[in-house]
Amino acid sequence: MSKSSAVLLASLLVAGPALAQAGTNAGTGLAQPEQPAMEKKVCKRVSETGSFARVTKVCLTKAEWEGSARGHQGYAQDLQNKLRNKPGGQ
Repeated sequence: MSKSSAVLLASLLVAGPALAQAGTNAGTGLAQPEQPAMEKKVCKRVSETGSFARVTKVCLTKAEWEGSARGHQGYAQDLQNKLRNKPGGQ
């Protein structure tokens, strides 16, 4: 598993609980997102960091893509806030 695939997987795992509305998997206790019957998946080609040629096809529902985007935006915002608040601009 490449580094960018691991990052994508981690971001989806972080966004997953936010998308869960109800229900848990009794075996693991993890929240499972509820999907309406026949919810359409949207597939996108995701480029891997550091490679021009390697792309991975990722298929998620619209809500899952939105949750992933919110997670990425939140991470970027937190990183920018941390960098702004360092003494001496370092």
